[in-house]
Amino acid sequence: MKKFLSFLLLLQYSLVGKAQVNYDFSTATGTFTLLTGDVVAPLVAAYSPTKPLLDESFANNIPIGFSFQYNGINYSTIHLNANGFASLGTPFLSSTTNPSYEINELRSISGLKATIRPILAPFWDNLLLNTANDISYKTTGNAPNRIFTSQWKNMIWQDGTSAITFQLKLYETTNVIEFVYRSEAGSGVAVKSASIGITSENTQIVVADHDSTNFIALINASPRAIVDRITEVETIDVKPRTGQVFRFTPKTCMPPSGLMVQDFTTTTATIKWTPTEGTANYEYAISNIDVQPVAGTVSNLTQLSFSNLSPKTEYFFYIKSACGTVWKKLSFKTSVLATLPYNEGFEDAIDKSMPGTMTTQNSSNAFADIFWQTTNLLTPASGTKTAINGSPFTNSKSWIFTPSFNFIAGRTYELTYKVSATGSAGTLNVKYGQKAGESAMNTTIGTNSNISNTSYSNKIFTFSPSVSGEHTIGFSYESGVNNQLILLDDIALRLIPLPATATNFSVSLTNEKEVKLSWKTLNEDTPSTFIIERSPDGKLFDEIGTLTKTILLPEINEYEYYDRKPLVGVNLYRLKQKTARETIDYTATEIVSVNEDLFVELYPNPSEKEVFVKMKNPETTNIKVYTMTGGELPITTQIMNTYEIKITPNQPLYQGIYLVNIITETETRILKWVVF
Repeated sequence: MKKFLSFLLLLQYSLVGKAQVNYDFSTATGTFTLLTGDVVAPLVAAYSPTKPLLDESFANNIPIGFSFQYNGINYSTIHLNANGFASLGTPFLSSTTNPSYEINELRSISGLKATIRPILAPFWDNLLLNTANDISYKTTGNAPNRIFTSQWKNMIWQDGTSAITFQLKLYETTNVIEFVYRSEAGSGVAVKSASIGITSENTQIVVADHDSTNFIALINASPRAIVDRITEVETIDVKPRTGQVFRFTPKTCMPPSGLMVQDFTTTTATIKWTPTEGTANYEYAISNIDVQPVAGTVSNLTQLSFSNLSPKTEYFFYIKSACGTVWKKLSFKTSVLATLPYNEGFEDAIDKSMPGTMTTQNSSNAFADIFWQTTNLLTPASGTKTAINGSPFTNSKSWIFTPSFNFIAGRTYELTYKVSATGSAGTLNVKYGQKAGESAMNTTIGTNSNISNTSYSNKIFTFSPSVSGEHTIGFSYESGVNNQLILLDDIALRLIPLPATATNFSVSLTNEKEVKLSWKTLNEDTPSTFIIERSPDGKLFDEIGTLTKTILLPEINEYEYYDRKPLVGVNLYRLKQKTARETIDYTATEIVSVNEDLFVELYPNPSEKEVFVKMKNPETTNIKVYTMTGGELPITTQIMNTYEIKITPNQPLYQGIYLVNIITETETRILKWVVF
């Protein structure tokens, strides 16, 4: 149990979000109408060892009946709690220790309540049911104007007799939320402390009683109630009047939610998001510096693909509704191209994070944020650290991705790793694809189901890719809710070698347009002719040159050959060695990729008076330069050649950092220019 608790501490440390509640609040007076023909919610005891069903219970996965967009995320089910609140995200859990659902904390990040987000709380306090039939729901009306209503009837306020009945209403299309009340005869105990309000899908670390605007809390239940977005009021002791309506209306022109990197490579990335209802166009920009853009490119798409990115570089993607002013940011890092043999023991990971050459992706519940991390608190297979994952609050599905590798079609690769668990855990699926990201992991290497070994098990798999080029390996942990951890360590990947006379055969890209081939021979007693062969796919090879040494050294002879005009894209090279004895041998095949597209970059950087932009199609590009405070600078641009633009400021610049906005018909790229 100590191991599990350690993981929870790490998890809570990482549950830090910045999602705001994008709703306006208003009050109204209406008529309370009790539901008829409603469905009784199937209640489950939350804390059966001590508290009965009528005291602590919930009903999960109640169908809303339509897609309800809350704070930019679409939901089709809701979870109802007997203590007067609901969750749209992670379902409630039963526990043998008190989950404390009766303690109202709209701002909380502690315990199980930290994962029950977003919360809609018509009247959150320690409430009691009269009967197990008193929580019900019903969807009424016709599309696109349906209404979902959940009802808490004749609720007892901590003690006594029925004190209040209330409803939570969700409106299709408008996505309005309403709390509606009917006062009953009971008054409850003398000391009462309810909360009324809503939260975002994320929580934050609390500093004293202050948060960012990740919740909206009513300061009282009066007909003229107002809300507080900084300090939660959790001491409401007067019931709302009969017919009282508290209404939460989505703000207009807010940025989209659900931003995620769908897939990526060393030089590309695809980003998607959930469209905001009522918004047709979005404005976006991408940058390698974390500064909010002044303006961006307008698009009506909900998914964008970027190329010409730099490997192993952190990028910042900004997006807003075209009609709005609030930007939302997503950061990600492109892959690094690694060489074989590859070994990862997680020893270089910093502060519970993953190594810098690896990336992760969470496909679980958005708030519960199940993720891979490293720790030195559990026994590793070797060294001091191991990678861990778990499912303490919700079903888990999360990925860890290796760097990218240049695979050769038809060659055999060997992957090894060590896996363990603190108990009976879930399943580890290992796959690979030509991009990182769950959607790109299309070929299975191996599967470890129902992992229960508490000592490390050594796994060995071999596989042969069908196409050559850049590939990434992904490890996916999938599990239902449980209190165990999976441990992963000592990942290794190698190319199984083929026999060859020539040794140390390697290829490398010396500049953007030339490939250097080098190799050695040992104890070559008679001259050999090396025929250099090249292929785009590993199937059909063409001869591109020959090399022969007429004067041999007694032990080691070194060879070099330059391919001055390699193919655009994948180039596979091998040596055909023809000896004086008329024998023929082939070396292993080596691979290198030549980019068709140039990276978008500034040079020289830093510089004093001028800077150059390197990119494709400069004639269709618009360039603007801004100060860090958003002021635009007058500049002169000159197209130098087919891939280079010169930028000259029209006035001397002070030392500092400036932002170069490179605007094309399809995107806006922002680069940092350092002036000294």
